[in-house]
Amino acid sequence: MSIEKPLTQLIGDLAAEIAGLVRKEIELARSEVTEKITEARQGFVAVGRGSAVIYAGFLFLLLAADKALELELPDWAAAGLIGLVVLLVGYFMVRNGRTHLQIENLKPRLTLQTRRRQSHAS
Repeated sequence: MSIEKPLTQLIGDLAAEIAGLVRKEIELARSEVTEKITEARQGFVAVGRGSAVIYAGFLFLLLAADKALELELPDWAAAGLIGLVVLLVGYFMVRNGRTHLQIENLKPRLTLQTRRRQSHAS
């Protein structure tokens, strides 16, 4: 013997299912956006730190130029080498930080995929 639900109950169940699905989609979007904001923040911090290191390297290169003008070869060569190394380290830090800030890395992929699937199903 099969028990059939009345149409109003089926419609109510459907509405509850849709509301639950919408809540889950909102939770997923919120979670992804939070994750992307954290990633962007890490990128900004890395770019800031790298920029500070590049600035330090620039100061060493200025010191090297000063020493070169004084014709003290060992001092200016050492300062120049230190400055160059610091500049390279800073450059790679900034480059690494920039990869975290690329638009493609900031998109909420799971939410977009779900939205695409839903639009194709409609």
